[in-house]
Amino acid sequence: MKEGIVARQTYDDAATAAKTKLEMLRELERGNRPEEIEAARGAVDEAARHLDYLYRQRKETVVTAPAAGVIQSFDLRPGDLVAPNAPVATLLEPDQLWVRVYVPETKLGFVRTGQPASLTVDSFPKRSFAGKVVEISPRAQYTPRNIQTLDQRSEQVFGVKVNVEPAPELKPGMAALVRLEP
Repeated sequence: MKEGIVARQTYDDAATAAKTKLEMLRELERGNRPEEIEAARGAVDEAARHLDYLYRQRKETVVTAPAAGVIQSFDLRPGDLVAPNAPVATLLEPDQLWVRVYVPETKLGFVRTGQPASLTVDSFPKRSFAGKVVEISPRAQYTPRNIQTLDQRSEQVFGVKVNVEPAPELKPGMAALVRLEP
């Protein structure tokens, strides 16, 4: 059990107390007065309610990811409070590696969604990894404030997202050199 609202020792103590009181009830039922039996039943019921309360508290401390993946960042410390629906971690799905490249406006006509790409990373310069263009930004980026000449218009670039086929060697944040195939 992970640390959370209920300490493991508190949980174990409550479970042990419930078992002990149940055993006491069974012993009393074998030959004691009705009022003693009723008192023991009350103690068992109380212990069961407390145990149920601890189960519910423990359930609230479990965070389930929406998909399988690797935690890329986790920005919480013990004791932090989290608002409802607030993110607690960044999850990287293994099949969602991608790289964003910036294509000059003058070359944008040669780029299309679904176009194959190959890339290399500094860690493996002799190895090529496959990818595919999945998105082309509808707006220019790094646009100069005042475009006046034809040369300055070519300084506009468009972001192009390339999904990379999963490979265990590739890690998020690696720099890549991308070549868009014709």
